[in-house]
Amino acid sequence: PLVKHGHLPSVRHCDTAVFCLCSGFLVYAAALDPELLPVSYYRSILRWSRGWTDKGMTETFRRKGTEFVPCHLHMHPGSCHEYYLKDTLRSWPSFFKMYLPINLIPVLLFKYKQLLTRPRDTLTSLLIHTAWSGTFLTFLAQIAKYVICVLRHWEHKPPPVDGYIPFTAGVLCGLSVLSERASRRRELALYVIPHFLNGIFLLAQRHHVTTVPFGSILVFMVSTMTLMHAYERERDSLSNLAKGIIKYIVGN
Repeated sequence: PLVKHGHLPSVRHCDTAVFCLCSGFLVYAAALDPELLPVSYYRSILRWSRGWTDKGMTETFRRKGTEFVPCHLHMHPGSCHEYYLKDTLRSWPSFFKMYLPINLIPVLLFKYKQLLTRPRDTLTSLLIHTAWSGTFLTFLAQIAKYVICVLRHWEHKPPPVDGYIPFTAGVLCGLSVLSERASRRRELALYVIPHFLNGIFLLAQRHHVTTVPFGSILVFMVSTMTLMHAYERERDSLSNLAKGIIKYIVGN
């Protein structure tokens, strides 16, 4: 709404830049400081990585050592280049299957009339969007892993890994969000922002920053107020999924 009414300038690809910045921090946290992430989200990152483990990253990235630790000892078998080429081809079908029910549920809940009247067009659109989402997550995971491997071997230093390596990997892998449609890029940026802010907050707590009592409740209240205001006055600013959920709960 602020951009629409001219209060803020419209910045092209701002959502992509935000997603890349947040991804840089989140990949850094996953690789070197997983305590900055919620446990469930960290486990999800490990699942998306397809083969990387907490133990492997501890031995390769985090635990201080005196010699360089090759990737094949704890992270993956064989050459990095060959492994990631094969793993990219293996990853896409599994990510497609993961995204299919995620994209199908909103169609069944909010577009069932369209599904009944135009089933072919609706299902074709669903499959295309799911294919692009699978492509996005495939390259998100593979670029992050590959860049970390390349930069580690380029530096050839013993662990712990320098923080710029996973951060750079996260920023570069974030560019994979460009494979998604514009509305979806905004949703993905909004998805990673809370994890980014939570990690920054935990970092601040380590430096004895004073917390606000019931701060999480206040943030929830302000967020809900913003959503309801947008639904009532600026409905076009919300994603179709957000509009559908609010409409299902409170009606028109």
